[in-house]
Amino acid sequence: MRVLFNLNRGDYDVIITFRGGKLLPLPASAPEIAVLKPEIAPDVLLALRRGDTRLERVAAYSARFWRELYALAHLVTYDQVSAPYTAFVPDPDLAVVSAIHLSRRFRVLLELPALTPMQSALLAGSGVDVLLPNASGIDAADAVLVQPRASAARSLRDVGFLGGAWFRRVSPRFHGSEPEPWLTLDRYAAPPAAGAPTPRAPANLLEFIDPVAVDVLREIALSPLPLRSLSELGFDEQVEELIVYQ
Repeated sequence: MRVLFNLNRGDYDVIITFRGGKLLPLPASAPEIAVLKPEIAPDVLLALRRGDTRLERVAAYSARFWRELYALAHLVTYDQVSAPYTAFVPDPDLAVVSAIHLSRRFRVLLELPALTPMQSALLAGSGVDVLLPNASGIDAADAVLVQPRASAARSLRDVGFLGGAWFRRVSPRFHGSEPEPWLTLDRYAAPPAAGAPTPRAPANLLEFIDPVAVDVLREIALSPLPLRSLSELGFDEQVEELIVYQ
């Protein structure tokens, strides 16, 4: 990951920005979501065990967050995309996952207002260029683009780097006869903005539910079957996962 403070060079195959664009491309299987969103980690891992981590499937196993996940599912796509492509960020964590996976095939620029420590840690080591309006995310970056200028002292104060820590952490390094860039202090420039994406129609949640479990829940709703007898029938797991749909 490289952190940029201005968009001053290079052509990108994919731009992921909170300023607008098309549907966010996600891989069908992305276990990183469990790390970035610990509140739904059990749901993500259960969905992964049952097939993949598509948001519709995760929503089918989430008793607390299924509404939010199903709403987000309208703004992502699992289809292959071709360059050039500009994607909208409906959720910063999902944008990070998308950028990591897309960087294996494309040159990706990810623009976010800020990065959390976990997002930075996952992006470090990837080929993603991260465009930020502030200094957050620098600690976990593989490289920070540098461009010296006369007002360096004031620029350092603006991004919070004054004193000896500047020279220890992000001082310019040299490769051969040319300086290796580490930190850009130029004026921030955002990528082109676009309109909000047209939501897609995600699959019905019931398509991701075990049909046998649906029958069991129907029996629970329509008959006096005691819950304590479910273990004898071998349906504990399905009921635990899908009780929200009673």
